[in-house]
Amino acid sequence: MTDNRETLSNYIITLEKIGPNPRKGGYENSVPTIAVHHLSQSLSYPPSLFVVDYENFPSSQSFSLLTKELPCDTHLINLRTISEDKVFDIDANIPSNKALTIVQRLGYYCLPENGNNAANRGCGNGNEGKRSLFFPGTTFNQVSIKKLTQTSLTGIDNTTFKEIESFSDLIASPFEIKSLILKF
Repeated sequence: MTDNRETLSNYIITLEKIGPNPRKGGYENSVPTIAVHHLSQSLSYPPSLFVVDYENFPSSQSFSLLTKELPCDTHLINLRTISEDKVFDIDANIPSNKALTIVQRLGYYCLPENGNNAANRGCGNGNEGKRSLFFPGTTFNQVSIKKLTQTSLTGIDNTTFKEIESFSDLIASPFEIKSLILKF
């Protein structure tokens, strides 16, 4: 089977004026600031709302997936169910009681700018010195999770990774991507 449908893509160029680096005494190539990361993500990943029954949809209520917001330098790349692996029919795709979550820590420019510390203007929220991808105490609303296991990026190999106690135990350096298997 061949897919010959046209694939449309949007390409966005963001330009940002950044002053000279006082530590190195001149200009250099740099990573974007946290504000440009957020602009890029809002343009690349617009919010989608899928409603099945318009008549019974509570338009005035909001629902938060997590009990706490994500730190501003954490990007939730993917959250999806994993198919049941014990089904022998590959086309069945029966969902299991597991989900794969992929998150990334953004790397961003945070040198002082005009005497103000750009890092303090960015994230705040109490996650500065930590490398955790989630704030302490973060969990899913109205869903109990039995087990969290760090896994490979594909979610296939979880034998060489460790089980973790909470979301805040998932540590990452800037630009690093981590994956978790959630068992409900």
